[in-house]
Amino acid sequence: MSRESRVLVFVHDAMDGEMVEMQMRKAHVRCTVQRVTQKDQFLKAMRSAPPDLAIVDGGFPRLDVAGIMQYALQVSPGIPWVVLSTSQAEDALVRWMKAGAADVVTRKNYTRLGNVASELLSKRPAGQTSDAAHPAPGSPRGQRAPFSGPAPGVAPSPSGQPPRPAPGASVTSAQPARPAPGAPPSASGPVHAAPPPRVPPSPMQPPRPAPTGPAPTPGPARAGQAQPSGQAASSAGSPGSATPVQLDAFGEPIPQEESSLISSAQDVMPGAQPAAAAAPPPPHVQAATARPSAQPSSREHQLFQEIVEHAGDLVAVLDEQGKRLYSNPLHTEVLDSPERLQGTIAYVDIHPDDRQMVGDAFRGAFKGGKETRVEYRLMDKKGSVRVMESVAIVLPSSSAGEARAVVISRDVTDRVHQEQDREALLKALGPLTGERYFHNLVYVLAETLKVRYVLVSESLYQPYERVRSIAYWANGMLMPPFEYDLADTTCEAVYSTRGPVHYPDSIQELFPKETALVEMEARSYLGVPLIGSDSTIVGHLFIMDDKRMADPSRAQRMLTEVSGRTAMEMERLRHEAGVRGAESRLRFILESLADGVLVTDSLEIITYVSEQVGTDIGCGSVDLIGKPLTQFVELPDDAQGVALPADGEARVRLRCCDGTLRSAVLQAKPLKDGTGKAMGTVFLVRRVTD
Repeated sequence: MSRESRVLVFVHDAMDGEMVEMQMRKAHVRCTVQRVTQKDQFLKAMRSAPPDLAIVDGGFPRLDVAGIMQYALQVSPGIPWVVLSTSQAEDALVRWMKAGAADVVTRKNYTRLGNVASELLSKRPAGQTSDAAHPAPGSPRGQRAPFSGPAPGVAPSPSGQPPRPAPGASVTSAQPARPAPGAPPSASGPVHAAPPPRVPPSPMQPPRPAPTGPAPTPGPARAGQAQPSGQAASSAGSPGSATPVQLDAFGEPIPQEESSLISSAQDVMPGAQPAAAAAPPPPHVQAATARPSAQPSSREHQLFQEIVEHAGDLVAVLDEQGKRLYSNPLHTEVLDSPERLQGTIAYVDIHPDDRQMVGDAFRGAFKGGKETRVEYRLMDKKGSVRVMESVAIVLPSSSAGEARAVVISRDVTDRVHQEQDREALLKALGPLTGERYFHNLVYVLAETLKVRYVLVSESLYQPYERVRSIAYWANGMLMPPFEYDLADTTCEAVYSTRGPVHYPDSIQELFPKETALVEMEARSYLGVPLIGSDSTIVGHLFIMDDKRMADPSRAQRMLTEVSGRTAMEMERLRHEAGVRGAESRLRFILESLADGVLVTDSLEIITYVSEQVGTDIGCGSVDLIGKPLTQFVELPDDAQGVALPADGEARVRLRCCDGTLRSAVLQAKPLKDGTGKAMGTVFLVRRVTD
């Protein structure tokens, strides 16, 4: 483009306007963006400085977007329109495209707005700008580019010949100008007056012939422009005449020349209702209105046909009995060619268990006249079952009274299978922990995905060189744990790439050093890493089979779905094992001491007793746990009424299980938690001889 294009953005939300400008910048569209949010601003912009591209918000409150586009395309023809849509309803898209929208961009696909704008602007002919379709400063408002055809009342002539008056028409200024008396003739031949600028005629105001001709017959009245009963309509320029006022989509009065444009367009717009008993417009008016009507109709028909035939969903038109009246080409991939489906009943391809449900929903749509959505199973041409989601939109009845519905169907098999797989895994693994979790995991994956081998392993060293199996399912049974090196195996890439690894076939040839693959008759492999909370790989999960995997995308989705939970369970087991190891080491140290050890909580209830203490008082250690400390330890007679120390040393007597007393020394130390709060006491018990 030789200059910056002008883009008019009509939105009711400032955030949407900023989004439009951002998408223009991302697509490197060389343009200036004018944002308007009010109806008067929009009307002023379209009438005074029409843009090169218009972008309008399809979700504008209380605004008929289709009507606005039809109006604007008559005022400023040739300007492409893009609608921003928040609605996924097909009927809204149809209305906008039929009104003349060049494209519809939904919120989910806002990122393509810049590319759409760039493409539409680049398609404008070289040198053409929005100014070409609008009057220059100072020219009469509403005047368009000069009309290149013959003037009204002048018959067309062969190419290169001057226009000739039509039979019976009065001679107007379009005739050759005669030289004034005495003026020398022109050297270049006779001089013809240039044809006047074209003002599109209106049936409401047909062009008037030259003053020398007969007076014109008033045009027909339109809806909203009724004339008083018994009174002839006056000419638009006659003194004292009541000029009919036409309103735009906002309820604002439209200037007279734009009103003429709209009136002319209404004759060729779909659904226009001509006034009753209206006299037909003159022949030249009919020609002016008939010629433009063919092009928009043909363009719209071709545009809709391309949209439907290239849609990613199945689109069909059915009658009330479910008979197919139309099927788009995508049906060939799923059911059969549109030609063979013509006239067949759609219910026969639905799974027998779902036919009644779909039929009831479809009949309900016709009865209520509302959009209906239903999910069901479809038997495709290969005999496979697909899960479909269909939306039925009932169309208004035709003149013959035949009810029809547009049915748009989408294959949602993958989504439904994903939900079913997630539910099955949650049901099988949800309440389980530890070894039971891992054993059930490999079993469920093997049964669901129909594979021979499933393994969960944990990494032993870093860098990752060796792994140990936690649960291994092979040929229908659990196998004992084992270890193996990662080098030159199918699993090595899982650790090096930290992502899913899939070998669809021929893994024996790809990994000749992994000799176990030959014995396993393995052909395909899919593995995912198990990432821990510290971002290290704690292990991996893989499936392997003796054939190509039927649905590797589903298998990868399931393995990824459980990888997080599996990694967490593996970390929990490692933590528990570490705690048990620490406790074992501490117990060994305590039991190795010459003195006994006794631990109480904050209420002086015994929570731990070493074997040495139990030996000293002649009771088993287990028998002492859970009992008060004062039941086995008492102060000497000369220290009655004094509490046992919480931090320090005291001479006490141990009450043995046989009733005897033995002297001992207690060394007390407070036991505190991580915040420093006392939670009990640790006593070292040293027996002394009396």
